Amino acid sequence: MSTNRDSGFTEALVTIDGAVLSDAEVCTLRVAVSSFMMKLQDPKQAAQLGSIAAGYLAHGSKVEEMLVDGGSRPDRLQRSMQAP
Repeated sequence: MSTNRDSGFTEALVTIDGAVLSDAEVCTLRVAVSSFMMKLQDPKQAAQLGSIAAGYLAHGSKVEEMLVDGGSRPDRLQRSMQAP
């Protein structure tokens, strides 16, 4: 985990199937999740997904929060990722 010199933002530490993502990969993931969450705010987009939209909103919000806040609060991210 490193801090971006220009923005001062620290990306979250993300591991997928044992592979630790680079800061650039985590940034890409964070932007993709945030973009998807913004699209779900549009009632037409959510309606196209039907009943699963509510789950995406609930779980996606938590993932987005961990990706954004996890970079500045790694202890919280680690606890969240270890929870059952």
